[in-house]
Amino acid sequence: MSNETTSSVPEPDNLAHDGDPSTTPLDELLFLKLDEVATFLNVSRRTVDQLVRTGELKSHRIRGNRRVSRRHLDEYIEQAANDDRPTLGERHQEVVRRSRRDRTKTNA
Repeated sequence: MSNETTSSVPEPDNLAHDGDPSTTPLDELLFLKLDEVATFLNVSRRTVDQLVRTGELKSHRIRGNRRVSRRHLDEYIEQAANDDRPTLGERHQEVVRRSRRDRTKTNA
């Protein structure tokens, strides 16, 4: 008879980490910190704060800490991919072009 102990709880096949949350890949976490969301989206933390504040990105408060669920992050990414509105940079460029046009009209 063997003295080996076996676990009755099967380990998921797709987990390649040691269970430590600090080494868990972002795509395996159920809830992400706002800094992690910023890293994932390759934007600043300030941008993520603004997305949460405006309600574009849904979040949850867990024991006083703000978290974004993977589901809500995936929904935001899907919505952003289908958004055909001009970006802030594109809108700024259009304003600059218009103001240059207006200046040249008044000087002529």
